Amino acid sequence: MSPLPWSLVSVVGSEKRDGLRLYHIEVKPLNGDKPFKLKKRYNMFAYLNNEVKPLLKKKIPFPGKVGGGAEKRSRDLDAWLANIVSTARDDDNLSLRPLLYEFLSERTADLMLKQTPFADKSIAINGVKLPYQEERDGTTWFAVDILSAGLEPYRIWKTYRMFLHLKQETGFNRADFPKKSIAKCSGEALTERRKSLDYWMTALIENSETNQEMTHLIQDFLVPRNEESESDVDEEISESEKPEISAIRLTEVGERGGGVYYKVEVISYTESGPATYVLWKRFRQFAKLCEMMVDVCHDAGNDFPPKSIGKSGVEGRKRGLDFWMTSVLGLSKTSQGVHLKPLLETFLNPSQKVESAFDSSSLVEVTKVSLPSYDDREGTTFYQIRVELSTDEIFVVSKSYSMFYELCKSCGHVVLGKAAENGFPSKTILKVTSKESLDQRHRQLAAWFLAMFERSLTDDYKVLRPVLREFLDSTHV
Repeated sequence: MSPLPWSLVSVVGSEKRDGLRLYHIEVKPLNGDKPFKLKKRYNMFAYLNNEVKPLLKKKIPFPGKVGGGAEKRSRDLDAWLANIVSTARDDDNLSLRPLLYEFLSERTADLMLKQTPFADKSIAINGVKLPYQEERDGTTWFAVDILSAGLEPYRIWKTYRMFLHLKQETGFNRADFPKKSIAKCSGEALTERRKSLDYWMTALIENSETNQEMTHLIQDFLVPRNEESESDVDEEISESEKPEISAIRLTEVGERGGGVYYKVEVISYTESGPATYVLWKRFRQFAKLCEMMVDVCHDAGNDFPPKSIGKSGVEGRKRGLDFWMTSVLGLSKTSQGVHLKPLLETFLNPSQKVESAFDSSSLVEVTKVSLPSYDDREGTTFYQIRVELSTDEIFVVSKSYSMFYELCKSCGHVVLGKAAENGFPSKTILKVTSKESLDQRHRQLAAWFLAMFERSLTDDYKVLRPVLREFLDSTHV
């Protein structure tokens, strides 16, 4: 068999043209002819990958579509293409050669760039609808119906990740784009995700009318492609870009807003390398995670530290939680604990906010409040508020006089008007320094705050409850 007609095939860089990213391939013919360059979109490489994959005896990983930037993707495509060309030189892989001839021929390069329903720039997109979705091999695909002037209506299929990539490429960051979720989206949440994607696509098309680059990106997104090819590309993305948690460490204990929080360091790996991020969690969050895990795997509850703090204090509890988190991480990687993984990933999601003292539950109510003491912090007096909840939990928050004053104004705006100021200590005392004066202000604030709390328990003043809850929330300091 004759050798391949090229001595060198290499991806040497990329450029952005009319809103499309094109990768440059330098080809040196074996016969000594002048080298030539081709320009290919990422999708063209993906099509070739789809064609050669069934013919390969050994898997050659294809670069993911998201992450790393254009320079890294150029290097990755170069390495992938070099592997394909090297494999095609082997007599056992002759079936690869016709595909490479077609991909690397000068004759087909320009034709492939024009291979799109929107090559005619006069064709406009009139509308896009997402009528329904369906599950295929564990992946949700959304039906996308396209109406265009000059083209017959047609349907394509897209995954959420493909819409997300389009959002990143266009920079169209409207708030109605559905957020990512680590846990699998299903049921009513999935229907809402489809509707949100529908609204977002409509708004994107409307905003692209005066933006040529955005129009090209949308047209490229809406090109009808072989469904299997899209599926293969998406599979490569999800496997290569999904972070793999490799270690969890509890390194510190700290007080935040009157509550004890544990610092959690999470080390994860993607194709780009290791990444570390930090979360702060309360003990009850760990306890809730443990409870959910035991429901799917009984052994997940082993070694979880008790609720009561022993002689070793919070440091001892931190060590116990650290050991338990390491244990459940290991368990999640076994066949026995495979269902723990999504729970762990949700718990360690860095986009989650610090939990409220009320645990985001409308069923948790404040049952008692008091102001037992005050202290001075760098010249500012802070008053400690002891809060008892209907869950039997007790926590303490610290607030300055100015914070109470803002609360007083809020209560007035909501329902009480000027009556909110009754019993509130005067602001005219600009600098309270004597022990007697400080004690007096403390007593006045305590009496006023208790009166506001008791009013909020009545039906006539129940609108005060959310105001007081926000004030007492340990995440608002």
